[in-house]
Amino acid sequence: MAKDSTKEQTVNYEKLTGPNRFYRATRIPFKEFGDLDVLLEVSGPDGPVAGGNPQNLSATGLMAAFPRGDALHKDDQVTMQLRLGTYLVYKGKAVVRRVEPNGNGIHVGIEFLDGLVNPDDVRKAGKLLSRVSEVVKDVSGWKPEYEETDDTLQYMALLTEFRAFMVAAKRILNKFEEEMGGHLDLQTPGFKEMFDILVRNLTPIYEDYLERFDPVRRRLGPDEDEAMKRMAHLAIHDLILEAPYFWRSLYKPRGYPGDYKLMGHLYENHWEGDSLFAKYEHYSSCVAPATTAVRTRKELVKGILRKKLQALGPDDRFRYLSIAAGPAQETYELLLELDESSPVVDIALYEQDEEALEFSYKRIMSRVKKLGLDAKVNLMYLHDSVRNLIGKPVNENVLSRVGKFDVIFASGLFDYLKEKYAKSLIAKFYQFLNPGGTMAIGNMDGWNPNRWVMEHLLEWPLIYRTKDELYHLGDDLPGNPDRSIAMEETRINNYLIINKPLHDK
Repeated sequence: MAKDSTKEQTVNYEKLTGPNRFYRATRIPFKEFGDLDVLLEVSGPDGPVAGGNPQNLSATGLMAAFPRGDALHKDDQVTMQLRLGTYLVYKGKAVVRRVEPNGNGIHVGIEFLDGLVNPDDVRKAGKLLSRVSEVVKDVSGWKPEYEETDDTLQYMALLTEFRAFMVAAKRILNKFEEEMGGHLDLQTPGFKEMFDILVRNLTPIYEDYLERFDPVRRRLGPDEDEAMKRMAHLAIHDLILEAPYFWRSLYKPRGYPGDYKLMGHLYENHWEGDSLFAKYEHYSSCVAPATTAVRTRKELVKGILRKKLQALGPDDRFRYLSIAAGPAQETYELLLELDESSPVVDIALYEQDEEALEFSYKRIMSRVKKLGLDAKVNLMYLHDSVRNLIGKPVNENVLSRVGKFDVIFASGLFDYLKEKYAKSLIAKFYQFLNPGGTMAIGNMDGWNPNRWVMEHLLEWPLIYRTKDELYHLGDDLPGNPDRSIAMEETRINNYLIINKPLHDK
């Protein structure tokens, strides 16, 4: 029988304590309304009483300062009107409850007789009225702050056309979804087939708009570029932010761009969104050239790892390190290619986002167990900041505690590193590379056709590098190791491939 907890929850009211004082209703000091005009009109038995200056307000009355005089006395019946700016707080009869000398004047307590005042309403009205002039000034004074040139006019014409397309697409898709009975998703019979037809025909239009902006944007000077970015935010954000990809890219809830959940959208979750329009927009963004490059660079890295694995037997050991690992998608997929003939694989995932490590830990460990690879796969999760990776000496770095590796790769990190930090990290990684080992450092090329989207819509700038610029990040490595440049399928991501010699030269 369940235990009766009634006695434990019963309150002994005789033992309750509280403040030993009379209750006073909440009072609002009028000084909290700043420069907002306060008008108090009071008429007593002898006529209007001038000079009233309200001090504070409660639900039942107010306290006001008046010049010293005999116009008001305790218990006088008065009529009064109180306004906060143009907002009428109270109008009607009242009674004087208290008159106290105060310096050269008097403080008068007045009680309302024709009803109560809601202090919360007064406070809200005061906030609205104190800010409205500023808002009116901002809105009425707004105007586009850019010089009309051939490029800015072309940009604005394209922006207008793009918004019109997006508005039309939203209306048509929303109407279609409503006609089909509301919310459509992967559980709806025929959804994937319908959606495939939708995106095959509409996504190329969407992508064409995105890529048409890029050559125009590249011709803009710094001031024009900033002005056009502001215009793009105003014109497009309300539409694009319906797509989860765009929302997460812009607001960066983990505090940095390209977090593991965003990568999850690009790798697997292409049908996200609360409406058919949002799903279409999200999907189209996930298959754009720059986002496709994220998936194809993963394949390039898997190819490097696969080649190393295939050269080893079941009695060998293979070790690799992923820097800024995120969801570790290449590792998650590579596990499917391992079997009893594979070498023992030591995998180290370095990531500064603890939530990303937790995500990859659960997902990868689940797959290891499911595939029965416990004896073949050893996982290490290294949680530390990139700042420590850059700033700390090699012997104080967390990597110094986990040995050396046959492959070290970083796919997205170097897009955010200045040259001196990039070179410093490559030199450090090289020290943790086994003889005969390979390092793969990815960096996006500046010709990326989706830079307009990233920079003007998503506040997502990168440090782009040409093939030559990326190649020369390895100039300071000892022994002049073999270097080359590899490109993934879209050719947007370049990789600096460094092969450490088996023996010192």
